[in-house]
Amino acid sequence: MKRFSFLLLAALMLLFAGCGTTDTPADTPIENDSQQQEITPVQDEEKDEPAPQEPEDVISAPILALIDRHSGETKTDNGQPLCSSVWETIALAEKSAAEYPKLAERLRELSAEYDTQGRGFLDDMTPYAQEHFDSMPDYFWGYTSESCLCVERADARVFSLRIDANQFTGGAHGNYGSFGVNFDSQTGKVLELADVLTATDGLVDLLNDALLEKYPADAFFAQTPLDGYEDEAYKESAVWTMDHQGVTFYFSPYEIGPYAAGLFTVSIRFDEKPELFVEKYLPQEQSWVKMLPGRGTAEAHLDGARTELSVYVSELEGEVSVLFVCGDKQYTLTECAGKNVKAYLVCSDGAYFLCVSALQSGQTNFYTYGLDGTLRTDVDVSGLIGVRCAGHEGDVL
Repeated sequence: MKRFSFLLLAALMLLFAGCGTTDTPADTPIENDSQQQEITPVQDEEKDEPAPQEPEDVISAPILALIDRHSGETKTDNGQPLCSSVWETIALAEKSAAEYPKLAERLRELSAEYDTQGRGFLDDMTPYAQEHFDSMPDYFWGYTSESCLCVERADARVFSLRIDANQFTGGAHGNYGSFGVNFDSQTGKVLELADVLTATDGLVDLLNDALLEKYPADAFFAQTPLDGYEDEAYKESAVWTMDHQGVTFYFSPYEIGPYAAGLFTVSIRFDEKPELFVEKYLPQEQSWVKMLPGRGTAEAHLDGARTELSVYVSELEGEVSVLFVCGDKQYTLTECAGKNVKAYLVCSDGAYFLCVSALQSGQTNFYTYGLDGTLRTDVDVSGLIGVRCAGHEGDVL
């Protein structure tokens, strides 16, 4: 049941073309007919600020989107947590929705589907969690589901969204993976790989070479990582996103390697294979933003070198700390400690910065850092940030 539940979540994310609007309003309490547990209603967290206004003194982002976080939990009669679910939804801000109405509609449909998934986990898994708790109370740690949204690219041509999901429903470990959905910003069309590549012949061989260059050979199940994959079939099933530097492909645990090897990602850059990409979807901007995922790492090509970046937030004895990792260096960022920390890699006219937003004292503040962890008070790149949080209080688990 554990693996089936996670695969169902993955299928719903990947098969977005079949999703539609939901009749369940966002603030409807979750109900369950079981008499064995108490149900805690799902609530959107309190909004602490109005929709953000684009700064007038800096370059503005081409598309402004708002991410909102939701949560729900079920408990036993004595208050023991059974299931918890955390999920995010996304919508365009009012001005961007007017400029890109078809994209706005698709994101509303997508968010309705994610809302259904987040609530559905509680309905579907609570009976199994109750059974697990009743039979093995000393070996029950709760069933959990969390999905986080990460905007890889948001401009007049492409809106690319990465979804990082993880679930634990008992057993030795949970399941996790990354998924992607990509839109034509003008038409709202869900982009397929064949829409952005001039040809897919030889793609599997290209990815095999890239995987073996990035990872040790013994990390994979087979000597050839994508053994058995064929170009024609893979272009339909590939999990990918597109940022301003290229296309990234994702392979979840167990797909081409063991669980211990983790998530595999590999990118094909525009500057490496320009002939491979349809010109219509190539970025034109000199300045761009890449949102860093809330879980795991992101990869970027900085000054001629592949670099992995990540931002980790921890809270110990009430003290919040933010750790920035860039390549093999790590830095502690003190100014941006707060709730709901989000981080962005920003390229502004060829110069790279880290921009971090945090909810502090009821308002969202932005901080600009160099990639050496130095606070840059002389530079403001916040106007380029096209993804804002809707003002909630961060993680609720």
